[in-house]
Amino acid sequence: MADQMNLFKAYSGGNREDLEHMDRLENNVTRAFVITLQYIHADEPDVFRRILGEITGDRGKRFEPKQVWFDLQSGTQELVAAAQKDGVEKIILAISSRKEETPRFSCVTQFDRLLKDYEDVPDNDQKKFLKSLAKWQKKGESEKEVRISLRGTEYSFSPHEAENVYRLVHDNIPDGWIVAPGRYAILIESKIGSGRICEEQLFRHATGNKGFKLSAQDVKNDGSVQIVCVTWGKVCDALVGASKELKGMSLKITEQFLEYMEMSGEKLNFEFFLRGAYDENGMRNQFPLLVDKMQQKLKERDIPLEAENRPLTGVWQRFKYGAEGDMFYTLRASEGGVEISLTAHNSLKKKLYLNKAWAGILWDMCSGSGKWLRHRYQVMLHDYRLVDRQKGQMKGESQELFNYRFTLGTVGTKGDLDSLVEIGKQLVKLKDVKQLDMTFKVGVIDGSKIKHGEEGTLRAENAKLLSDPETLLESFCDFVENTFPVYMDVLKHKSQRKGATKEG
Repeated sequence: MADQMNLFKAYSGGNREDLEHMDRLENNVTRAFVITLQYIHADEPDVFRRILGEITGDRGKRFEPKQVWFDLQSGTQELVAAAQKDGVEKIILAISSRKEETPRFSCVTQFDRLLKDYEDVPDNDQKKFLKSLAKWQKKGESEKEVRISLRGTEYSFSPHEAENVYRLVHDNIPDGWIVAPGRYAILIESKIGSGRICEEQLFRHATGNKGFKLSAQDVKNDGSVQIVCVTWGKVCDALVGASKELKGMSLKITEQFLEYMEMSGEKLNFEFFLRGAYDENGMRNQFPLLVDKMQQKLKERDIPLEAENRPLTGVWQRFKYGAEGDMFYTLRASEGGVEISLTAHNSLKKKLYLNKAWAGILWDMCSGSGKWLRHRYQVMLHDYRLVDRQKGQMKGESQELFNYRFTLGTVGTKGDLDSLVEIGKQLVKLKDVKQLDMTFKVGVIDGSKIKHGEEGTLRAENAKLLSDPETLLESFCDFVENTFPVYMDVLKHKSQRKGATKEG
């Protein structure tokens, strides 16, 4: 379906260009979520209750009441009064792209003091303070520390915190509400893309007039509000599971919401590969989330690689160790599939290829994969140049000057591999060989041709991975984990050589 045919997709629905466009996209995503729940509650209240239970981690009966109000942002006066009422169970549901730690309100005293200082100064001073915060948050992470005075007290924080403090003192408008009068009230705070859940904003929701209006001490001491931090991925999983029990309008609305989440880059779904119709816009929208999830999984495995700080203008991203620029991993998506490569440039490509562990890693990959799955692995030595390149030219039409490649699928015995590696040892020394790539690629192969009994074939196994992005990412991390020791060994020898040169 074309993006504009989706019920929730607006022509100017926001994007990740800047804070203003990001806020617009957050508002639209929250609106779509609340409307979807409203339709499900109207048609299938039991399914609605189970969805809330799965999202919040509480599968008890507290979400049973049939009377439930739904609203966005400030809500009606009646709804907010019902949410603030004593005895009502209060929940802040914070939804973001990445998994967040639940805030503990460790800085309640500082927040409370800052708010009081802000509220006690004249309007003109409040405006100056807000302008200072707005100026600093636009500068981004390039500035190390923000220092602003208010009523003689100097406050210091990072540019990221400046954005949070701006939200803390400026307003506390929630993104959405789900309220069952007399029973429970869920205040929704949503973030998309790289937006982070911040303690300051949740504190403001808990204590502000447009939120739950609790005292700072109550929030800190007696747990009068429950904070639930989840990802949009978890929300989508709950709705995918529930969709099996839905029908009619609530099912159609849920399907539209899930499709919209893919368009918004908050849900990974690569099944367009299997349909033989590559969705370039869909891939571009989802790629930042793919990169973010890859970064999370690397962190969980204690692999110290960081995504390069660059605009994602193309559907590829580098992961590097420190500032090293001649050797890195590249995550890439294209019409042909999704892949990750270990790349070495210039002198490091020779160091990597001639490393003692190199051939052993290749053989481990051969012996650890079935006959067909070895074709996922490819080794390539190559060089390409810009056609009629002028001095200083960085982009343009290119031509390939040299290419030696083989897939591990061509390897039958260790002797076969040794022969292929030996040829490469001679070629890697050539002056015109600029780059070495070792790639693990899950390619697109027509899934309609998969026959019964072909479960172990490349066609069938690639289809499985493309249908399950989480497992696909785990397989990429396996590749990184298997090759990372030789990566670090090459960098260690490079560092030792530099040190020896300086001493000389």
